[in-house]
Amino acid sequence: MRVALAATSIALLVSSCYNASSYEGDGRLIDHGWTDASAHYVLDLGAIDLSRVGTTSFRMHHLPELEFTVGLEVNEAPHKDFSEVRPHPGNIRLTLETADHRMVISESGPLESWIWSYGLGLPRSFVYRRGAQKEVSLGQGVSRYDRIDTKSDAGWGTYFTPRSAEFYLLTVAVLEPSPLPPASARLTLSTSGWK
Repeated sequence: MRVALAATSIALLVSSCYNASSYEGDGRLIDHGWTDASAHYVLDLGAIDLSRVGTTSFRMHHLPELEFTVGLEVNEAPHKDFSEVRPHPGNIRLTLETADHRMVISESGPLESWIWSYGLGLPRSFVYRRGAQKEVSLGQGVSRYDRIDTKSDAGWGTYFTPRSAEFYLLTVAVLEPSPLPPASARLTLSTSGWK
């Protein structure tokens, strides 16, 4: 209990010291406040046209030092239940590197192989990737999962924890087009809520 309380206190202290107006780079950084259960900070980098082969890059500097998930917010018909499986043709590559070319994120593959996270009845999905992990037994039937093969700045799948002073280059390449309408996807970075 004390550890959880200390971790929460540290997260609140770190997040309260950051001012979203100090962000420099492409897109717009939005601070929803630490009480937002879904996303404290969201960096909206704008629409990505998944219907055309091409590459788009974005520069970022002075991000808050909290774990972000990079992903696509895709507008689509609301899901009726969690067992519904939809085809998602197309293939993308997403990379994030530092100014001195250290790789932070390097993920590519068919859109169907990415995680499509959605709420029932909502008209959008969040598309991202987790990295590799291994199960570690703690005894008595209890275990935890540890991230493995992390990259610079805790890069794991499309997750990372930026260093505020670092310059980043995020690149999205559409390798095979998707039949999704051109304005249906937005590239975003978001932190979890309550941090």
